[in-house]
Amino acid sequence: MSEQSLETPLFPLYLFKDDFESVYEPSEDTFVLMDAIEKDLMIIKEMDPLICVEVGCGSGAVITSVAKCLDPNKRLYFGTDFNGKALLTTQKCGIVNGIDGCIQLVGTDLTQAIEERLKHSVDLLIFNAPYGPTDPQEVGISDISSAWAGGLNGRQVIDRFLRTVPKLLSHNGFCYLIVIKENNINEIKNIMKSLGFEMTVVLERKTYLEIIIALRFKRLPVIV
Repeated sequence: MSEQSLETPLFPLYLFKDDFESVYEPSEDTFVLMDAIEKDLMIIKEMDPLICVEVGCGSGAVITSVAKCLDPNKRLYFGTDFNGKALLTTQKCGIVNGIDGCIQLVGTDLTQAIEERLKHSVDLLIFNAPYGPTDPQEVGISDISSAWAGGLNGRQVIDRFLRTVPKLLSHNGFCYLIVIKENNINEIKNIMKSLGFEMTVVLERKTYLEIIIALRFKRLPVIV
């Protein structure tokens, strides 16, 4: 494996087949997120992140691949999810892929439980958001549907997350977010600009049903 690539974690079917009845299985959007991070690996390594957080860690595929690539023992890794079964699956993913105990798992809605502890100190913030336009009442149900149910315009969870980024991200940190075209990318850009961040489209991939987009946010330069 190249130093500038992410290793896709192993999910042996005989170990994980029951997990994916209640936990979001690695899918096309998962791999778009991993590919976007891989594309930026050089600048991420130059930034030299100390604290890395994945919101909604689900299967653990992304945070596990990031930890293995960046060195699981030299940085702090956190995975949050309000689906307790997802936290267990992420833990199992770490064990199977040789980084047992390297990811601190936190049961919480988005980042609520860690916002004060990690205020302005997260260098790499990652979220494969529930972006699917759905009935607003479908959002936040504690089962596998929470992985994709995004409410009105697919933005209910995304907009809540965007407001947490300034609280968590360090001065030089990067935030990666997965969205789809229907989420109104220009509006997201304007929201983040008003919060002091610039947005970059890192990767865009058309699938059978949708166009999946990986966004990167970083703080705008401070003009003295």
